[in-house]
Amino acid sequence: MHYSIKNVSLILGVDPQTIRYWEKEGLISPERMYGNKYRIYKDKDIEQLKLVKASREIGYSIKDCQATFSTKSSKDSKDNKDNKDNKDRILLLSKMTSDLLKVTEKHIEEFSVQLVKLKKTKRAIKRILDMDLSDEEKERLICEVIVEIGFPT
Repeated sequence: MHYSIKNVSLILGVDPQTIRYWEKEGLISPERMYGNKYRIYKDKDIEQLKLVKASREIGYSIKDCQATFSTKSSKDSKDNKDNKDNKDRILLLSKMTSDLLKVTEKHIEEFSVQLVKLKKTKRAIKRILDMDLSDEEKERLICEVIVEIGFPT
């Protein structure tokens, strides 16, 4: 499938200027339409941009991303330093992947805590609604439950 920069920006939730900047920095190299020079993004480009975005969100610099995702090639990178460059890229990508996994695990833990609170709140509110009380009394009790349990944000 092919996407315009507008579509890609909507998919990723980033400004088109950010995508253009990442392209300028060599983190992505979309194809260009013949004749009008519009960028054409493919699924593989979007996957790479998702990695770049995630890496930036956990604090990696553009330089770190360039070392891992750079699409720019120079004559120097074609000689015997290719192996060292590739090993360095693999090591950095491995560290980034490990960091992304840690961030993901942290988010999962936070969501799990919120889910427990929501389930507890739901059960308490359901019990209150089943009680034979006035609406005002139910509302007061529901507010107390939310304050006591803490409503996840």
